[in-house]
Parts: sequence; C-alpha cells; structure tokens
Amino acid sequence: MFVGEFICFGLLFAKRAIYGNETTAVNEPGVPLSPGMAQAIQKKKLTNIHPALLAIPAACDFCSSTLMFIALTMVPPSVYQMMRGIIVVITALLSIIFLNRTLYRHHWTALVMIVLGVVQVGYVSLVWPKNHPDSPFADGGSTVGGS
Repeated sequence: MFVGEFICFGLLFAKRAIYGNETTAVNEPGVPLSPGMAQAIQKKKLTNIHPALLAIPAACDFCSSTLMFIALTMVPPSVYQMMRGIIVVITALLSIIFLNRTLYRHHWTALVMIVLGVVQVGYVSLVWPKNHPDSPFADGGSTVGGS
C-alpha cells in the first residue's frame, strides 16, 4: 500500500515539475486536471485547502488504530475481525451527516444486517467464556498477547 502511495507522490511531483503548482496552473489551457478538480472549478468550490486540516482526520485515524490494536490484545482475533465490521455503519452515518447522502432501502437493510451480525458475535463472545467446553472460542481462540 505504501509503495503505491509513494508512486502517486512521484507522479504528483513530476506533474508539478512539468506544469507548475495546480493553484497557479488551473486557468492555463492544456494543463491536465483530475476530474474532481475540474468539477470543483466548474462549480466554483474551494480548491486550495490548507494541508494542516488533514491533521484532524489523521489524528482520529491514529487514535482509532491504537484503540483497535489494544482491543486486539484482549479479545480473540475472530471476534476482533467481526467487530471491525461496524466501521461500515459508522461510515454510512457520517456520510449522511456530513455529505448529505441519501441511503435507500437496500442500504438500510445491509446496515441492519451488519449491526445484527456484530451484536450476535459480541453477545456470543460475552456469554460463553473461553474455558467453557461448548465455547466456539475454546480451541485456538487465543488473543494476540497470549493467555
């Protein structure tokens, strides 16, 4: 993943070396723009956002990753993987709040099914202790940290 990102950085720097900075070259003909940038210019949207604003979502991502890795040491990996599915629901709700997206019946059905699945896995992991013989986590359901 990081190799792909660095390749994109290389292409960005090559484009800037050839055509200059996007903010100065926006009105020049013949300068290739991304489809999003071209659409933003047509709609007269803000196209020069300060890069420090990226620190806010980056800090949130850092905190969530740290908390998820701590959780991974406390629960079996299978439960951890299933519980991560709730991120789909969070993303859908944030897209409604911040992007004013409309979710249709099939979207809501999928979100309800995801929530029911996560609740079921969480309930089973809480009700059956690991040392119970009928527990689905009894064989090989160890945490990453051991025990």
